[in-house]
Amino acid sequence: MNRPIGFFDSGVGGFSVLRRAMETMHRPVTYIGDTKRMPYGLRTPQEVETFTLQCLHELEKQNPVAAVIACNTATVFALQRARETFSFPVIGVIDPACRYAVRASRTKKIALLATRATVLSGSYQKALEAVDPSVEVLSCETSDLVVAIEHGHFDDDTAEKLISRYLDQIASFPYDTLILGCTHLPLALPIFRKFFPAGSGVTLVDPAEPMLDEIARIVPKASTEEGSIEFLATGDVAAFQQVAERFLDLSGRQVNFKQLNVESMGGMK
Repeated sequence: MNRPIGFFDSGVGGFSVLRRAMETMHRPVTYIGDTKRMPYGLRTPQEVETFTLQCLHELEKQNPVAAVIACNTATVFALQRARETFSFPVIGVIDPACRYAVRASRTKKIALLATRATVLSGSYQKALEAVDPSVEVLSCETSDLVVAIEHGHFDDDTAEKLISRYLDQIASFPYDTLILGCTHLPLALPIFRKFFPAGSGVTLVDPAEPMLDEIARIVPKASTEEGSIEFLATGDVAAFQQVAERFLDLSGRQVNFKQLNVESMGGMK
């Protein structure tokens, strides 16, 4: 039997990574969205680490072949500890995105949209400069947009107005590459492309794309059959399912949505 691959995010943002992975990955999936305690971007580093390890312990029960932390903030504050704690490989989102962004940029001027916690951590700045010390980075925190997308506003006027506001804040910086540094943001990629159509001179970096190479490198190929997907949400399962069904093509797969009780996970509530 194929061992599952685990995906973890603070909410629905990881769907942007899962959707791309589903195109080529044929094995069971367990996806945990910690929707009750999101947004992680407004949490303390210790809270983010604790919540992430709790959720990965739940994934561990499924004997995963690997786990993907499809959350930038959790990658910042919990990836190293997770790798020290679990025997299965744990894949983060930041380093692959930074390597991709530096390759894509001609001017080495890169803008970043991310949660407040990710921006304040400086993790993207450090990771980008580690690839190329000449890179210039301007960051903008987008916590309001993350919350709006979590509640299904990724293809409407609410999202477009928020995106316009954030882009106005970085308009004076002559970037040629824009990192969508929270996996929630690519759910609104069609709206971002309204602002940056083909020929605009700006490359949009969706973290899902470089992560696919990292997943393919670490996770062995399985059968050619479509894998089942089990979705676990710590908050409102019906709302979580509604976004999943809007954003993901779940046809032809055995799919199950379940409640994950935070109180049964132990540790910080």
